[in-house]
Amino acid sequence: MLGHVPLSLSLVGLMAGADSGDTNARRLIEHAASLGPRAIRLDGTLTGSRARDLDRSARRDLASLLRRIDVGFGGIDLWIPPEHFTDPVRSERALDAVRSAIDLCAEMATLDGRPAGRSLSVSLPTDAAAPATEILDAADRASVRVVDHGPDAESRATSGSPFAVGVDPAALLLRSVDPVSEVARLGQCVVAPRLSDTDGISRVTPGAGRLDLVSYAATLAMLPTSVDAVLDARGLRSPDEQVRETIDAWARHAPGAF
Repeated sequence: MLGHVPLSLSLVGLMAGADSGDTNARRLIEHAASLGPRAIRLDGTLTGSRARDLDRSARRDLASLLRRIDVGFGGIDLWIPPEHFTDPVRSERALDAVRSAIDLCAEMATLDGRPAGRSLSVSLPTDAAAPATEILDAADRASVRVVDHGPDAESRATSGSPFAVGVDPAALLLRSVDPVSEVARLGQCVVAPRLSDTDGISRVTPGAGRLDLVSYAATLAMLPTSVDAVLDARGLRSPDEQVRETIDAWARHAPGAF
C-alpha cells in the first residue's frame, strides 16, 4: 500500500466542464467538490476567488463553504503571464496580485488548518530577480511556499527558501524528462506537484499516457515533507469525466489518500 498522498483539484481548467460554462466561483467550487477530490486549489485569477475580491468576512464564508462541502483548502494557482513581471507597465500590478494571493493563501490555510494549503503556484520568467526578491520577502513573512514553474525555479529553491520547484509531469514528458526521477532528485524542493499526463501530442487523463502513475504516486509518498498532488485539468478534452477517472485511479494507486 502506498503512502498518504492527498489529491487536490485545481479550479483552473475546470470551467469547460461546468454547467453552461458557469464562471461563478462559488458554484465552480461546489462543482469541483462534486467530482470527489480531497481538497480544492483556487484559481487566483477567477473573479470571486481573487484575493482582492475577498475581504475578511468573505474569506471566513469561503472557509465555511469548504467545510460544508467536505473539502479542504489546497492552495492557490496564480497563472499570471510571466512577461508581466518584467514589463514596466504591468510589473507592479503583477507583484501586487502575488503579494495579495500570498496573504489570502496564509489566511485560508489558517482557517482551514491544512498545512499543504500554504502554497501558491506561479511562473516567473528568467530575468525576474527583483520581483523574485519581493515575492520571497512576502512569502517568508506569511510562511507560504511559492511554487515556481518558471525556468529558474531550481536556482531559487535554495535551502530554507520559501521558493519551491513546480513539477508538471506532462510538461516534463514533452521534454523527455522522467517526472518520477525528477521528483526523486529534487526531494524537499518539491511542493504541490501536478498530476498531469501526455501522449506526446496533447494532455490526457493521468495514467493514460506516458506517466507511470504507480511509480509517481509512490515517489510523492516518499518525499520528506507532506504534499498534495494537484490534479490539473488544463488541456483535457472532457474535464469532468477525466477528473473522475483520475480520482478513481489515484484512490486505487494511493489508497491512503482517501
